[in-house]
Amino acid sequence: MNIVTTLVFIAIATAIASRGITTSERVRYVLVGFQMTILVAFAVVALLHVGRGDAPAGLSFDLDWFNPFTGLVLSAFVIGVTGSIFAFWGWDTCLTLGEESKDPTKVPGRAGLLCVMSILLTYLLVAVG
Repeated sequence: MNIVTTLVFIAIATAIASRGITTSERVRYVLVGFQMTILVAFAVVALLHVGRGDAPAGLSFDLDWFNPFTGLVLSAFVIGVTGSIFAFWGWDTCLTLGEESKDPTKVPGRAGLLCVMSILLTYLLVAVG
């Protein structure tokens, strides 16, 4: 069943790619929008549960979560690096078509900055949630 599912997704991706860059752009907008909606909804629901006191015992927000010098051990550092690589994987996709943008001197840089900031903020929101 996994092979069939994989083949279906490959066929869909091939069909989208063969239709051109405009179709790929629209599909990417939909997929990223769906992903961001799910991630933000997850984080908001988690924060609401904590705010109402529905969270499991022992879970409470602490600003020390953001202090890299508090209790940093090698295993936590490795997990953090691995998570950041996963979170930022593909952020440069918005820069690969710089020459095809309306203003190649400004748009790719702004897109890259916006992409990195949105990934960082989403990652932090979901991590705290």
